[in-house]
Amino acid sequence: MNIVSLLPSATEIVASLGLTENLVGVTHSCDFPESVSGLPRVTSTVIPKEATSRQIDQAVKESRAQGALLYMIDLVLIGRAAGVEDRAFKLVEESRQRIERVRSRVQGLETVSVVVLEWIDPLFSAGHWTPDVVELAGGYEPIAMAGARSRQLRWDEILHANPEVLVLACCGQDIQRAMQDWGYLRGLPGFEELRAVLSGSVFVADGAAHFSRPSLRLIDSLELLAESLHPSSSSGARSLTRVSSVLEQ
Repeated sequence: MNIVSLLPSATEIVASLGLTENLVGVTHSCDFPESVSGLPRVTSTVIPKEATSRQIDQAVKESRAQGALLYMIDLVLIGRAAGVEDRAFKLVEESRQRIERVRSRVQGLETVSVVVLEWIDPLFSAGHWTPDVVELAGGYEPIAMAGARSRQLRWDEILHANPEVLVLACCGQDIQRAMQDWGYLRGLPGFEELRAVLSGSVFVADGAAHFSRPSLRLIDSLELLAESLHPSSSSGARSLTRVSSVLEQ
């Protein structure tokens, strides 16, 4: 069976089902697992790779204003369509167990206020599934609503929320690219007085790998966030990367 994936998250799910060798084409954004890097790209983008955050935002807004679609795909239950339904059910059960382990570990612990930014310049909340991930990790999102679209924020909304933890998870950007906008964020009035900043609880995530895509790596995001909000002394689990550690490099 030959498979063409038209969504990065679909590519990751196909790979998780052990069907990487069946992939014959992927999108220009597909970068995981590494074995898909040499496959033909069946999509492209008009946004230059070197574009600034502001330029990318403007290009997206112009595209929407003209009625142009950024992405379009038919969603299928992938495992059944690929003829590996039993493997898919096993994968789903393993995923549920990982989620339940996190839920059990943070149960009864004090919840932490967490703002996740999907974009920095301009500021955007991380909507859709992200507030659910925050809640499962033992936190609560004071700005974004579960299931709602990501939206552009006013800076005063973040100041008013004054979160205990701030996570920079820019859509489609790795850690180093997201940090290019650190100077803009740090220069906003009152930033240094945020509780998250004062306590050193500002984290940066690889948006392409975590939070942005509705793939199984969202469970990785959940585990990383839970460890960041509620560090366990004995598990040795990984947490999100602190901005301070990136700046020290």
